[in-house]
Amino acid sequence: MHTQGLLKYAWKADPVNGNSCNGEAGNNAATVAADCAKSWAEGWAFSAAVLPQIAQCDAGAATTIRDNLDVANAEPMKDGVAAVKTAVESVYACLGLSLIHISEPTRRYAISYAVFCLK
Repeated sequence: MHTQGLLKYAWKADPVNGNSCNGEAGNNAATVAADCAKSWAEGWAFSAAVLPQIAQCDAGAATTIRDNLDVANAEPMKDGVAAVKTAVESVYACLGLSLIHISEPTRRYAISYAVFCLK
């Protein structure tokens, strides 16, 4: 599911909370470390796949996601992963997803999975 990938890489690309972009605030796609650039680009790829549907549900949520993950932005995750997570979660119902369980990428163990029921 693209939304899980979006959330995973939003966390990894967050300069404050993530691991790939830790300390990269203020850097753009050309000046961040390679691991950060990869996480940022993967977050954007997953985002781009679902942004049209998210925008149909809530243009503001789509803007929040784009403003944080678009690799053309001045820096990665300017508002932080919490803002992106809130934006994504706000459109679950509109997307026809019923969340049963999603493992946060911040879990202590490297187990991450999502199970969704389509309405």
